[in-house]
Amino acid sequence: MTKKKVLVGGLIGLMFFIYSTMISIQGMCLYKYVCNRSHDDSLMAFFLPFLPLFLFSLITYFLKEETFQSWWRFARIATPLSMFLIFLAPSYSHDFMFPIEKGTVATGTSFLFALISIIILASSHWKAYGK
Repeated sequence: MTKKKVLVGGLIGLMFFIYSTMISIQGMCLYKYVCNRSHDDSLMAFFLPFLPLFLFSLITYFLKEETFQSWWRFARIATPLSMFLIFLAPSYSHDFMFPIEKGTVATGTSFLFALISIIILASSHWKAYGK
């Protein structure tokens, strides 16, 4: 996949994330099949992985093609996997110590995605340009 397609796909996903955030914050959810309550953030959590995907696709857009391809091999698996894990996570948790719910899973997977992406980009960039 090309840099431009990944960047546009990340931008479209980011727009879905922003729209679902507005729904969650303003309570504009009128459709029962989209969310369960007026301030439901399940949809927002589902699209959260597109935020780091867009940011890192923007960063890699200006780097060498081999650096982009090494990062893209990771991102094309990690993004759908994190969305699947968010989909499987419950909306609400009754555990006060370690609440495993959509929001914490989305934040955790996005943080891991960003951390691993930084490591991949740094190592790939270092290999490309040498010491």
